[in-house]
Amino acid sequence: MLTAALSPEEWATLRQSSPAEFHFSAGTQLRDFWSFWEEMTPLRNSFRKLGLSHPDDLSGYLLEYLCKTARDEPFDSDAYIKKVQNHWINTIGRAIP
Repeated sequence: MLTAALSPEEWATLRQSSPAEFHFSAGTQLRDFWSFWEEMTPLRNSFRKLGLSHPDDLSGYLLEYLCKTARDEPFDSDAYIKKVQNHWINTIGRAIP
């Protein structure tokens, strides 16, 4: 669904960009549109089961997926989740449940 909504120009931008470049633009739109700041939505609960719960991490997951897909690179979900969990361990001393 998300990939089908993108225009050829948007795919070209994703190919040449890093996910972090979209944190305050498309990332904000994703967090707001899909209510990632709401605690108990079905989509947020699905991400929580994967090991992600912070809204920034959820939008980051999607942006990482889109950028990798645009470049025809494999997206390693487990590696992304581990990277995020390590970030929280290094930042606050524990993974966010």
